[in-house]
Amino acid sequence: MAPSLRPAAPPPLPLARTPTEALVNLRQTIARLEGRPVAEAAVPVLRFGCPEIDDHLPGGGIAPGSVNDIVPVGYDATPAALGFALALLAASQGPAALVQSRRLEAELGQPYGPGLQDAGIDPARLLVVSADSEADAQWAVEECLTAAALSFVVGLLGAPLSPTVGRRFSLAAQNAGHPLVLLHPHDTAGSNTADTRWLVATAPAARDRFGALGDPRWTVTLQRNRNGRTGQWILESGHGPHRFRVVETLADRPLPAPATIRRRR
Repeated sequence: MAPSLRPAAPPPLPLARTPTEALVNLRQTIARLEGRPVAEAAVPVLRFGCPEIDDHLPGGGIAPGSVNDIVPVGYDATPAALGFALALLAASQGPAALVQSRRLEAELGQPYGPGLQDAGIDPARLLVVSADSEADAQWAVEECLTAAALSFVVGLLGAPLSPTVGRRFSLAAQNAGHPLVLLHPHDTAGSNTADTRWLVATAPAARDRFGALGDPRWTVTLQRNRNGRTGQWILESGHGPHRFRVVETLADRPLPAPATIRRRR
């Protein structure tokens, strides 16, 4: 009997956990069938470095191609939410973009080189876009997502997103494989297509023995998590390979009564 000339079936790929992983798997399958080289590297994720949080997220972190909302719980929590967004930016790798309108820039301030370095962000890898209007800022976010030279995009929004713009952001992020972080105003619900939504409130920072403030802390609630679990933590920013730490809290219970010493007569 003559040997079969039918090509061997490609080995099965792991089950995709995100739309981006599904797209990568499809491209790898087509490449194998066409006899082209296949990039076998796994899709990277942005990990917090805290198992308490990473275990809640599909893939163990913020997935490439995902849309991630950050919403302050009130107007006074907006600086804390901005700090959390910048901490995620600091934990990312490669060139990144920060987009905001000039009106919002007047409210939140302009990026400052030494301040960015203190936050662990190299200004040399950051593209800062100041748009004339909120519509221009939304257009710039979408354009940054399609830029092959960028690997992480942060959009600071001053107005609610329409469902149409939210869907465009989601499609652009999935096609490019870039994580998108959107900081929303406190009085909005976030985007309609977000993969994760983080509610951020302030938390008192620790003090050293001299009374000086330590690293920033936030009370973070993972309110929405597509294909994952929700949760709440007190997070502290760090430096080095581990950018985040979960702060241990004491249970709310009364202290034990002091022991009574009886004197002998």
